[in-house]
Amino acid sequence: MQRLLGASRAARSYFVQMLQVEAELEWRYASADQVAQSLTKRSDGSEYPAASIVASQMGYRVDSGFAAVFGRLADSEESAQLWLRLYPLVRATLFACLPTGSDAEACVEELCTRLVDGKVKLATPETLIRETIEAACESIERQANQSSVAAKKAYSRLVRVLLGTGVDLDVVALYDAFDNVIPRMLPAEDLRLLCRRYLLEQSPVDVAESQQLPLADVYKRLANARVQVLTRCAVPPRKPEASGEVRALSLLNLLIDRRLTSEPSSRGQLSRAEAVNGLSEWAAQDDQHREYVLAFALLHEAFNRNLSLHRLLDESKSQSSADYHQVLAEMVHEFEDEPASTIPGLTLRDKPAINRRTVSWLVAVAAAVLLAVGLVRWQTPRPTEQDAPGPALAAREAAAPEAREPNETPTKEELAAPEPVVVASITTALDVANTDVNAPTPYAELPIAGADIHEGQRLQFDQGVVRVLAMTQCEWVLEGPVAVVFHSAERVELERGKIVGHNRSGGRPLVVQAPNAQVEDLGTEFGVSVDNDLATRVAVYEGSVAMTAGTEEKSLSEARPLQIEAQEQAEVTSNGAVPSAATPLQHDREFIRSDELDLRVEEKAGSSEAAKQVAFYELLRTNGLLAYQGFDSENAAQEFSIGFCRPAIRHSDEPQFTGVRRLPDQELLASDELEIPSGGCYFIDLDTSPEGRLARQGLLDAANKLGPRACELWLHWRTKAAVADGKQFDWMGVSLMSGDRRNIDEPLFVGQPNDLDALGVHSFGRDEFRFALDFDQQSPGVQDLKPDDQWHTWALRIRCHGEGSADVDVWCDVPLAELDAVPPQAKSHFDQLQFDRFRVEVSESGATGAGVFDEFIMTSSLGALHASVSNSIELSQK
Repeated sequence: MQRLLGASRAARSYFVQMLQVEAELEWRYASADQVAQSLTKRSDGSEYPAASIVASQMGYRVDSGFAAVFGRLADSEESAQLWLRLYPLVRATLFACLPTGSDAEACVEELCTRLVDGKVKLATPETLIRETIEAACESIERQANQSSVAAKKAYSRLVRVLLGTGVDLDVVALYDAFDNVIPRMLPAEDLRLLCRRYLLEQSPVDVAESQQLPLADVYKRLANARVQVLTRCAVPPRKPEASGEVRALSLLNLLIDRRLTSEPSSRGQLSRAEAVNGLSEWAAQDDQHREYVLAFALLHEAFNRNLSLHRLLDESKSQSSADYHQVLAEMVHEFEDEPASTIPGLTLRDKPAINRRTVSWLVAVAAAVLLAVGLVRWQTPRPTEQDAPGPALAAREAAAPEAREPNETPTKEELAAPEPVVVASITTALDVANTDVNAPTPYAELPIAGADIHEGQRLQFDQGVVRVLAMTQCEWVLEGPVAVVFHSAERVELERGKIVGHNRSGGRPLVVQAPNAQVEDLGTEFGVSVDNDLATRVAVYEGSVAMTAGTEEKSLSEARPLQIEAQEQAEVTSNGAVPSAATPLQHDREFIRSDELDLRVEEKAGSSEAAKQVAFYELLRTNGLLAYQGFDSENAAQEFSIGFCRPAIRHSDEPQFTGVRRLPDQELLASDELEIPSGGCYFIDLDTSPEGRLARQGLLDAANKLGPRACELWLHWRTKAAVADGKQFDWMGVSLMSGDRRNIDEPLFVGQPNDLDALGVHSFGRDEFRFALDFDQQSPGVQDLKPDDQWHTWALRIRCHGEGSADVDVWCDVPLAELDAVPPQAKSHFDQLQFDRFRVEVSESGATGAGVFDEFIMTSSLGALHASVSNSIELSQK
């Protein structure tokens, strides 16, 4: 020891610091009982206020600025308690924002001086918070001389977000949970990487080099290790939704493990200002987001404090795991046998000495801001002579090369190999997999949440959904099967599959290069798909995009772009043909968008509401689906409806029904079915507006009616007569209607017709007639089915030949898979068929009870009917 201290001035300085730390610890812990009385009693025997007791146990008690403001607040216990929370938070914020510790100290002192000497009275907590925030922001503007204007604004914004709102979080309980897990319950491989990251303070690049691992694997494993511990321990009082957690984890892992540029990069690399603005925007959304940031910050602080050599050695006494002791041996070896200069960043951290037992939550508050603004120790270059002294600094001081002038270019030998450019980070990876065991992307390399995406990296998977956050406020959602190359944060190459881009930056445009087209936007949300034939399809949800046919090889400048506005779509065919104009969107859920991905994450977490909404979106995507009504009771059949008008159910105004009691929609839909009491008559109107599906498919005539134009339509619904045994209504069923007038506007009635004791049809076509359905066409005569109280499923095929001529085929209780093989049970021809609504009706006479109707579906083909019924079953079961 004597020889070491005699040989190095830096070693002597470091030794003295350790003695000071030891003395502080001895005073704070070993002598706690002896000093307790002096902390709680004044010399005259009276008790100190609670805030004074806490303050006297904090490391900040020797800070003249803190003490001065605290003294000014001595008359207000509430304000004094608030200052205990504000001071460490604002101090940590300023130390993170400003480039040097001396500037930060001067800034803190200046802030405190303003609060002490200011004319504004700090009598209320609101005033203290407001004045502290303003003073902090002014200090940032004056002291952050090495930061850009954008960075200063970002720091000030984060100060206002984090200092302006209190957060209710049981940090002590959370810290205790982390304390029980770290390092005791960490898997050996996680412990090894985390020790190198926190104990040795190695960057991920250094960890990858020392462990001979791919850098991408190190990033993933560090992120996953944090996620595992946070998931195990962190249960905030009001836990954010799963998707918010994933988004926050990705952002915070990025801030911890990445060096951020000081200015925006043309290569798409994230700048410090952009990162801080992204975090500020997310944290400002609600208190749950702030709580989650604090929980992660506390986790980061727990790793920082618990992964110390002293804690590892102390834990080894109760550890029987050989792997644990192997990791411990490796860490001891790093300290004992390696030269100090090879252990980067082993500096004595400038941490406030806060009594964890009393105010441990202050650690999380300070850590949250330090982490959010940029994590000075992790994000800035390795410590310089301005940093706090320590072993690494001592070694560098002895062997440091001659200082270079600020503008002098470093030599080639001095230049380190550049790190791969990170263009984005994966925030969500849901059910990602490859269905082909021989797929080019092995399972181990599939996208995972928390992983980074580097310039030129290719993402490929067969199923699942992935969300990518570029931190420049743009977001990508990839839906498998998909293959995408990320050339930058805003430019991707879509080889196949579906991708949704959402540009929130308002600056740089997003560009999607497809095999035969390029799509460019500015401040919008849009989807792009490339099918197996290499046709490129674009759907725009917000803003507008320009789609140009061509590739990088074929000059895009020679092609004329097609402008596609919101709620429009267009397609470039495989041979490069571009339409003359965009067409209206059929619906806005052809692609899985970010909000739906949030719902899918919630569904995985057990949310029935999210599952129902996801199932409805899947139903919307059914090709050929024209209309659907499932009579959902929770929203009066308004939300989970496709192709129908609102209100979903309209009461008849015919004179014979005006005296019938009108039930509220909630009663009619009480069982997620339409229950019409005896004597009830209601209409379900199709959406024939220009924006509706029927109009966009070109199925309506000039009068907005179905039937006159040539097409094929399939209808499907279910009915049941809820009556007493042996009873039946005089009539009950569904009519195709072109208006509200009975018989006149009614070409066809299907169900149990009036004056017919069987299930059948009442046609008002060329000739009016009623006839029963033949349920066994192999037997002679008509084998009808009497009305009963069972469910019956109806299917109609309407073949419109043009000019109103149409043939209608009717089936009842025939499985969908057999419709194309089983002859219709009834047929009817019409010279003039037109309709735009359905009437559902139950007679007043014959029986007392209700007619039940459900699952009205209309499609353009039998295949679409198959798919729609299958998807509607999924929806009804949610």
